[in-house]
Amino acid sequence: MSKRLNELRQQRAAVLKDMRALDSKANAAGRNLTPEERTLWDGMKVKLSDFEESIAREEQLSAEELRTAQPLRPGYPETNPPQFVRNTDTGDVHRVGHKGCDWRSIFKESDQTLTRAVSDGEFGIDDFVRGVAKMRTTEIAQRALSTGTDTAGGFTVPTVLMPGIFEALVPQSTLLTAGTRVVSEQGGSGAKSFNYAAVNAIPTASWRNEGAAVSESDPTFRNIAVTPRSLAFYFKVSRELLADSGNLRQALNQAIAASFARELDRVGLRGTGTAPQPRGLLNTVGIQAVTNGANGTSLATLRFGNLLTAYQSIRGADAPAPTAAIMAPRSLVGFASLADTTNQPLRRPEMLQDLQMLDTSQIPVNLTVGTSTDCTEIYMGDFQWSMFCFRENVSIQLASELFALTGEVGFVCHVRADFVALYPSAFALITGVRP
Repeated sequence: MSKRLNELRQQRAAVLKDMRALDSKANAAGRNLTPEERTLWDGMKVKLSDFEESIAREEQLSAEELRTAQPLRPGYPETNPPQFVRNTDTGDVHRVGHKGCDWRSIFKESDQTLTRAVSDGEFGIDDFVRGVAKMRTTEIAQRALSTGTDTAGGFTVPTVLMPGIFEALVPQSTLLTAGTRVVSEQGGSGAKSFNYAAVNAIPTASWRNEGAAVSESDPTFRNIAVTPRSLAFYFKVSRELLADSGNLRQALNQAIAASFARELDRVGLRGTGTAPQPRGLLNTVGIQAVTNGANGTSLATLRFGNLLTAYQSIRGADAPAPTAAIMAPRSLVGFASLADTTNQPLRRPEMLQDLQMLDTSQIPVNLTVGTSTDCTEIYMGDFQWSMFCFRENVSIQLASELFALTGEVGFVCHVRADFVALYPSAFALITGVRP
């Protein structure tokens, strides 16, 4: 590494440290940055951007060093070290002969190392958890652990390991399968909440004569305050399994993803919005409502009529056509069981042929509507108009004393997230659906 590059990285680290100090000060006081702090923070952000550009240029000059980099894993055949080439147009770095890999020069040096190790299978969530438990682990994991801890003493899961968790999370989460997006607001201003612009109504355009005034349209946007809430759980692993299991990596990704997925689905659909819960679609103002009488109606009677009514309500509000309907497993099986007068499976209306019909156990089937206590709900819409906002990556904290007498190691997993409906009119809630 060149002396110049090393100096630039040290200067960047100093600016980042100062920015984080301002963020921490505001967080500790439970407030946003003051105008004076914001001006100072913005100035440091400009400096940080300048350092990043200078570092990128220096890294371009160090391409030869990157090409001849030695492998990280001890015992790897040194007679055939990995070779790298850089695309001079895009700045991307690719490993020769390693299918599907794409090393981007925008990563910090430590991130390049971690990314390379993850892709080669040399670093995973199991190595990281062993390091958290202070057990023997890889040098790469120790390097990742040294990057810092969160305010509760937990270790933030490196960004390069998050795709493994999210790959396991998507099939477990009905909302993510339906198209709900995930955005990260890591860093930012350090405030406990931040804002997003949501579509309130489509603007109304009108024709005008030459020289005539433009007609005023209804308000089209509204401000949504996003306040990431803390979501956590703990689990335990025997020391023997933690040390010796060959498939612990996949098991950990699955366990973490499944636990978070169920609760993220629940609050995204039915969250109250009262702390500490995020607000879900059920309690979001502006979504379309489809009801089924004073006491609800059976699915056998409704058939596909509710879905068509919800489709009409959404399109009547000039919102995008719905792409998915999320319901309880009982409802999904109920739709599949519909039959015509000859007991043949009832075909969906053509308009609903492309509609994803998904189920989640997080929608209850014992809701009270009038005198009925066996009702449930169906959520329908274009779920790309909703998103989960993550304030930070998953963090893992060691619960060192909790299970010591049983030879087990406890871990607390924690994340901060909120759910946002960016265009409420794009969603419909069908209530009073009986079996």
